[in-house]
Amino acid sequence: MPGGFNIWVRPMSGGDRKPAPFMPTRFAIDEARLSPDGRWLAYVSGESGQREVYVRPFPGPGKRTPVSVDGGSSPRWRGDGRELFYLGKPGRTEDESALMVADIKATTELSVSRPRSLFKRRYALGGWDVIPDGQHFVFIQDLAQPRTSITMVQNWFEELKRLVPTK
Repeated sequence: MPGGFNIWVRPMSGGDRKPAPFMPTRFAIDEARLSPDGRWLAYVSGESGQREVYVRPFPGPGKRTPVSVDGGSSPRWRGDGRELFYLGKPGRTEDESALMVADIKATTELSVSRPRSLFKRRYALGGWDVIPDGQHFVFIQDLAQPRTSITMVQNWFEELKRLVPTK
């Protein structure tokens, strides 16, 4: 899938601080996410003919490691970098995808497990994230979807503090 998007980096120190493409390529690459330790970059590329999730060493050089198997987008790292979540290929409708996860083992080399599906979800495109513990997720609900119930959450700010402790 040729395209015009690329990931650019700009050194914040040193002599040459000019922005440059991270990986010059004729394929569209986007949705970059740095691992929590800053050593790996997850991104989406269309070089296989469909959008897939890959990981490369950052700032490079190094080989790309495929993560998704049958399409993927919107990668997100678990807080300790041991898992990479992403949205799988859309299901029956354009806005329904499986939330996928792959185990990541990163030493000097990167090892990625075969991804597994956690659950299917209707979502607003790109509107999701994972809490650092990798056990909780936040989704933007598509308001065009019909409602059959309403859930009221009280004291949600206190619950959020419990889930994401401040230092």
